[in-house]
Amino acid sequence: MVEFLVLYSEIIPTACVLLALFFLITGILDDRKTYTYVGIVLFFLSVLLPFVMLKMVL
Repeated sequence: MVEFLVLYSEIIPTACVLLALFFLITGILDDRKTYTYVGIVLFFLSVLLPFVMLKMVL
């Protein structure tokens, strides 16, 4: 049970934030609005993901 809590609350959101930053930086530097929007959405999802997943697990 503890392994899943660490996975949902620490590892998955961190990976999503790194991916979101990649999309944000790529989108802004290359003037690709879709990458920028994907980065913004991923960033907000990674912030909210631990709260949603932990409520379902607990």
